[in-house]
Amino acid sequence: MPESAEDRARSLLLTDHVQTGDALRELGEKIKKGCKVQFDEKQIAEMAEGIRHMPPPLKSPLRSGRLVLWLIVLALITLIFIEALYFRR
Repeated sequence: MPESAEDRARSLLLTDHVQTGDALRELGEKIKKGCKVQFDEKQIAEMAEGIRHMPPPLKSPLRSGRLVLWLIVLALITLIFIEALYFRR
C-alpha cells in the first residue's frame, strides 16, 4: 500500500481511472521487461497536493468484519434460546 501522497499519486496514474486499457497493457509489458515507468513529476506533485487535502477515509465497523461476526453470533444465540423456549416443551 502506498504510504506517501506522491506514491499514491503514482499508483493512481497506473489505474484505469487515468489510463486507457491499451496504455495500461503497454505499461504492464514495459514493467514485465524491467523498464521503469516514467512519470511526469509536475503531475505527481499536483496530484499529491490534492491527495494531502483529502479528508481521511471513514472507518467502518463492517470493514473488519467483527461487527458482522458478532451479529451472526448474536442471531445464533437468539435462535437457540427461542428454540429452547418454544419448541422443547
